[in-house]
Amino acid sequence: MFIVLSVQALPALAEITKDIKIDSKPEGAEVYSPEGTRNRLLGKTPFVYRAEFHSEISVIRLLLKKNPFKDATIEVSAKQDHIMVTFEAQEYAMKPELQKDAHLRRIQESINPVINQAVPQFLEAQQGTEFELSRPVAVVSVEGNTVLLVDLSLVRVKNEIKGSGKERYDQLSEALWEELRTRLAMPLVKKVRSVPEITGIIMRVGLDEQRHLFSIDRRIEQTVEMKCMPGTRTEYRFEYRGTQLVQVPYTVYDPCLNKVPVTRREMKLDPHAGVSRDQTSVLYVLSREATKSDISSKSFYDKLGILVTNSKGDQLKRSGSIPTAFVPGKTKDNSESAEKDLIEAAREGDLVRVKSLIAAGADVNAKDTKWGSTALMEAAIEGRVEVVEALLAAKADVNATSNDGTTALMEASGYGTKESLIRYAKGGHELAKSKEAAKYHKVADKLVQALLAAKADVNAKDNRGNTALKGASVMGHAEVAKLLRQAGAKE
Repeated sequence: MFIVLSVQALPALAEITKDIKIDSKPEGAEVYSPEGTRNRLLGKTPFVYRAEFHSEISVIRLLLKKNPFKDATIEVSAKQDHIMVTFEAQEYAMKPELQKDAHLRRIQESINPVINQAVPQFLEAQQGTEFELSRPVAVVSVEGNTVLLVDLSLVRVKNEIKGSGKERYDQLSEALWEELRTRLAMPLVKKVRSVPEITGIIMRVGLDEQRHLFSIDRRIEQTVEMKCMPGTRTEYRFEYRGTQLVQVPYTVYDPCLNKVPVTRREMKLDPHAGVSRDQTSVLYVLSREATKSDISSKSFYDKLGILVTNSKGDQLKRSGSIPTAFVPGKTKDNSESAEKDLIEAAREGDLVRVKSLIAAGADVNAKDTKWGSTALMEAAIEGRVEVVEALLAAKADVNATSNDGTTALMEASGYGTKESLIRYAKGGHELAKSKEAAKYHKVADKLVQALLAAKADVNAKDNRGNTALKGASVMGHAEVAKLLRQAGAKE
């Protein structure tokens, strides 16, 4: 028995290409096609978009941007010939009624007129480097202080930021601040000065970073070959000597008499190329003290608290005082992180940050886990005189020792660079005559005076038997050696 099935064939999906005009009010909006985590720019309105659809029921989503309005997302289908997009006005400041706290609600209401004037002017006047407002500007309470919080997203940057590591993020933070300083920060600072309840401004910029990476792996490739070794061998042949047939020896040269194994090693280079994507956040903290300064001056940048972090919460750059609430992964009770920050700040000579961490209760005698050095030792190593004085004023242990028995006085007495030490070793007292040596002598002198005043042990020895006096002698610090001898140092 046969069964016959009748199956109706489905029509194949046809590709449809169609030109669709996209307009906007106001005109000049940028039209993007979302592609994964990136947006590809198609053009600006009025704009004719050549769309390719798989079928009549297919839909293509497009994103329209126009500062200072809210972004608009539209769906385009093959049935449409013309699309008009009317942008909604963007909210620049948080509505006061959304503030649950009556105190914050009153301050928000008083400062909103300035925000609604300064922010749109900043967004409309952008050239080259372009920002977007991530959320309405709000008055918030941070660790008992009332601050103005401005959240921005970086759309594009005028000049490419090159380099890597700390140098790259120094350039990035400074370049973004130059864009924000006069056109946004300045009008906000002027208003904040007249509102005593607001103790500062926090500006946070988020950006997506895409970097092309190239690296080369080196490996040793080893092969074994058999190499011919020349030599001689004896062969015999028969010859007639008179009437007798005799065997006569002959010496024969053989270019490959023996073969020996030879190992060859060759370095091979394996290039690798890739793309690294990450989300970076740049935080600027303008304290009440900073807002009292001249913001138009370039030196104002040095008064900022700056924190650059990546999506993992790693700190790529940090300077000045940063509220704990804005440090990823850290809380007020995380004392271990505070002490680590204190040692780092002392090493970098960030006096403002050191004082802030001390005031927050960080242990000034905490040691790092690798070398066992304290903040005082790190400051002495780097020649940070003011930081040393601040730590001593906070009762730092002047005679604490690292894992190898070194004290802060030993580090200070031998202050200088390895390069200078090498020149000194090669050229006798050439170091004492060099220009940079004068700087080292002066800094070492100040460091040692401060530590001696705090009752540092002048005869303490490290695990190798070295003393502060020996360090001063090696580095050619004659005045420092004199101070140590006067304080009772033994030869």
